Amino acid sequence: TAYALLERCALTVGQWLIVTSANSSVCRQIIQLASAKQINILAICRNDAFRNELLEIGATGFLNSDAPFLERQILEITQGGANAILDAVGGELGTKLIQVAAPFATLIIYGTLSQGATLFQNRTIVYNNLKIEGFGIRHWLNSKSDQECTVIWESITTAITSNRLKLYFNKTFHLEDYKNAIDHYLNTGEKTILI
Repeated sequence: TAYALLERCALTVGQWLIVTSANSSVCRQIIQLASAKQINILAICRNDAFRNELLEIGATGFLNSDAPFLERQILEITQGGANAILDAVGGELGTKLIQVAAPFATLIIYGTLSQGATLFQNRTIVYNNLKIEGFGIRHWLNSKSDQECTVIWESITTAITSNRLKLYFNKTFHLEDYKNAIDHYLNTGEKTILI
């Protein structure tokens, strides 16, 4: 998911990416992958306790989603707006983020953590030439050939084995214990990994 979202952003060196719910496992992977490509990342989450950890793994900046004047702070940090936004939250935060998108930016919505609606005025989208997309991993994977998937998996595996990409999880299980791993995830929601 992290690889796919970053690919969909199509950012170049020095451009700005905003990630919401930045302390999630997916966002931690996005931050590491984007940082390796010299993309600036503004990590946004509602808990300041994650600030230093997210900066250490490659985020360029950090903001609390409940910070006053959030839009103004984002515009100052990014010097005019984000070139891409990966939003797992939506609602009021999503509404604010549309206001800080740079011209020709892409906003990709891949989560629904907020129950509220993301609101925008058409003129904001039209005059800034913004693109708003939804993302689901299943359809993205189905759009790839077997050869493309092999290249993607090799790239991800190489990043993990060379320690350029650290995975975050709460518990490990041996492969033969996969049923307990699934039960654990379903009962707790904690990230698990099979070894």
